[in-house]
Amino acid sequence: DQLCWIPFGIQSLQVDQTGGRFSLEPEGDRPVESDITHLEVPEGAVAEKRKVQIRYGILIDGPLVAPAGYKLASPVVYIHYNSKDIKSPITLHLPHWSADGDKIKMMMALHSPVNNEFTFEDYEGAGNGRDFLLTGHCTLFTEASSLDDPSVYY
Repeated sequence: DQLCWIPFGIQSLQVDQTGGRFSLEPEGDRPVESDITHLEVPEGAVAEKRKVQIRYGILIDGPLVAPAGYKLASPVVYIHYNSKDIKSPITLHLPHWSADGDKIKMMMALHSPVNNEFTFEDYEGAGNGRDFLLTGHCTLFTEASSLDDPSVYY
């Protein structure tokens, strides 16, 4: 069995009706507005007088399997939250290292491995090729590019 490498561990943040933009990476000196992995919660997306806990982790390595003909082209992000107090979608932004950004596919996998692997499939939810619109998930998200893409992550 291969383990996932989650260098920063499973983290948690709480959001309320004011929403905001929340980095999912160690912040360092980069502003959240830059091209980093982050969540955007629209103002009013969380029910009034409620708070929603979002648990997340960035997976760098592990038994992460892209579909045939593709390779991973972004960090893999685990997201878990209870959607009962979410009134509108929140956005997960993933930067990618593909030289051919027009051919990026949005992918997701179940949060529990099947046969000791996290196998990614096309994401059927809304998005625009870099941003996933989330409506309540406990799953893994990533982006993938074709094997022909010369870009390499490391």
